[in-house]
Amino acid sequence: MAKATPGNNYAVVAGDTLWSIAQQAYNNGDHWQQIYDANKGTIGSDPNSLKAGTVLYIPQVQGHTSTYTVKAGDTLWSIAQHLEGNGNAWQKIYDANKQVIGPDPNALHAGMVLHIP
Repeated sequence: MAKATPGNNYAVVAGDTLWSIAQQAYNNGDHWQQIYDANKGTIGSDPNSLKAGTVLYIPQVQGHTSTYTVKAGDTLWSIAQHLEGNGNAWQKIYDANKQVIGPDPNALHAGMVLHIP
């Protein structure tokens, strides 16, 4: 449960806020309210009172699409490792972006915007 991902549980660590968890899960901190709504019974009436070790459910957000802008030196493996916590998930990212990347999964260029499934 190290990384917040939609559809999974996440264990709060010291310093987390709902905004930072939403930023991690959705690349958009503005979705913090959806996490709060899904976990009110666990969090309580104050969304700012997160305690380390609390396990939260990270809901799917309708219409949410994550994107990632490729930086110099990025590979699909490094992007998957950074975003998914598992470099072996690179194939999933490649499959979702073949029209952008082309036939060679190693042909990434800085500035490309990839859809993250």
